[in-house]
Amino acid sequence: MNRPIEIVAEVGINHNGDLTVAKELMTGAVTAGADAVKFQIYDPRKRPDIEEHPWRDLLFACELKRRQIYEIMEHGNRIDTEVFFSVIDPDRVAWTEEVDVKRYKMASKTALNLELYEAILKTGKPLCLSLGLAINDNGTINTAKRRQIRETLFSAHRNIIKDGFVSMVITLTTLYCQMKYPAGYENTNFIDKDDHTSIFPTNFFGYSDHTIGIHAAIVAMCYGARCIEKHITLDQGADGPDHKCSATIDDLAELCRHRDEIEKFLSS
Repeated sequence: MNRPIEIVAEVGINHNGDLTVAKELMTGAVTAGADAVKFQIYDPRKRPDIEEHPWRDLLFACELKRRQIYEIMEHGNRIDTEVFFSVIDPDRVAWTEEVDVKRYKMASKTALNLELYEAILKTGKPLCLSLGLAINDNGTINTAKRRQIRETLFSAHRNIIKDGFVSMVITLTTLYCQMKYPAGYENTNFIDKDDHTSIFPTNFFGYSDHTIGIHAAIVAMCYGARCIEKHITLDQGADGPDHKCSATIDDLAELCRHRDEIEKFLSS
């Protein structure tokens, strides 16, 4: 990151299986001022709840194939922006290594996935980790769950050393996150309940925002968050679990303008 506050535009699965939409979102994000664009790649067949999932058909439609990942990365190169991925299963790590991503993201729901940690740690690349599993419904930190996540990460590190990989120190970016779509302000709390100080950037470096609108992300930046991840969409009324809590390209541009203004105070 070459500036004080990074904004990552999360396409996720909001392309709804259409690469034309995906590319339009990528181009719009860059025009709006985002620093990077992110997608989700996964095998929906590996979800234990896939047959009962309310968005089952959409999840299958949004599954990115290997050739599509190449196409997405090529478009990222054309518009001169970084593209990386939330990788949900270890097999997809090999796919993203083929296109030489610069970093990885792990979603909250995978924060206890030992095998996935091991696959990513072996790449030696930076990791963004959403810690929604360690956030209570009222937005406060669940210290026991956070300890469990940390222990899983350490276990993965020990395991890859046993496998012959050299011990390494990775760059870890932790993101405050709520596992609700959308999340409400009542689920959000940027103040540490023990010492009443901001949770940024000591406990969390950044914020993955699932609220409606951009106000929570702006407040997070004011409290010290230095990486903001926000879902983006072309249509907030489109089918899918994430569109409602996503920013339009115009919303994203406004968020980036606020970021620019906040950075002026940081540099003064």
